[in-house]
Amino acid sequence: MVTRAVLAGIGLAFACAAGCSLLTSYEGFGPAAEATPACGKRWPARPAIADSGERELVGAVSRLTLFDPPDGGRLGYDLDGLCTCPDPRQACRPRSAEPPCDEIGTGVDNAAGEILGNIFSANGPDPLNEDLALGRHGVVVRIRGYNGRLNDPKVQVSLFNVIGLRDAERAAFDGRDAFVVDALESTDFGTHFIDTSAYVAGGVLVAALDFDLRLNAQVADASTPVLAPIRAARLIGTVRIIGESGLELDDAQIVGRVRQEDLFRQIGRLGLCPGTELYPRVRTQACGLLDLPADPGRDRGDAPCDAISFAIGIRVTAATIGGQGQAHDGDGVCGAAPVEPCP
Repeated sequence: MVTRAVLAGIGLAFACAAGCSLLTSYEGFGPAAEATPACGKRWPARPAIADSGERELVGAVSRLTLFDPPDGGRLGYDLDGLCTCPDPRQACRPRSAEPPCDEIGTGVDNAAGEILGNIFSANGPDPLNEDLALGRHGVVVRIRGYNGRLNDPKVQVSLFNVIGLRDAERAAFDGRDAFVVDALESTDFGTHFIDTSAYVAGGVLVAALDFDLRLNAQVADASTPVLAPIRAARLIGTVRIIGESGLELDDAQIVGRVRQEDLFRQIGRLGLCPGTELYPRVRTQACGLLDLPADPGRDRGDAPCDAISFAIGIRVTAATIGGQGQAHDGDGVCGAAPVEPCP
């Protein structure tokens, strides 16, 4: 449950993110330092040659996580091609004296983890995954035009937000679940969250698209949808085919960038509205966490950072699309209050 105490914790998390960066200072890594660590946790490149295919596979997210996996791997990918700290270069001009640092040796960008980890505590109950099973939120993944092999240079990938279950109160995640998806702009199970030129390389699916991830959160005694509008997103995961048309993705992630205005709008949906006591402090600290340009074409420029890196871990299990309907998200707790940009 997100309460004022938890929102205060969000502010403390921002403060920690700014303060803890002192543990990895820039001292000794000035322009004269040429040796930088091997860096760049990246998704595989598109394969050059493979046969085309006609297979269609469908699956739904059966588990998600906002925290690093227990095997010691790092949640997230290198989104800007830089290994910020100790590399003094930045993808954009930071808005604080102590900007967030990438994980040393990986270049992983996931500054939003500082925020999400306090909204959805790793040590508390697991409402995110309980709501997946109840169909209150979730994601359906559909692949079309796949050859079923380890390499396919061009497939079509669509993502759908789940808004319910058909003919069941709870998902079993056994391949027979039928999920109702948000109709969005189409009536034929189309979506504007689509990559018509995705690919599979060495068994790993890579799709590039924008996606408004919809999550259900508790505010006081009510639930409210929180949208994570992820721009320049990537879906990455190892493909397994189940039966004729079932899709599994192991150790998958959705990564990308959330623009500053979208970040503040969604924090507002949790009750931290302009005019509240905590808002100025959290706004200042959140601005200090911005670590990327919203437009990847502006990476390594001198414009102020205006987006925050984002990563979420997912597991996809075979499923079907069982209908579509319209999500009713409303304006959230703060209503349609204007969003103040970072200075």
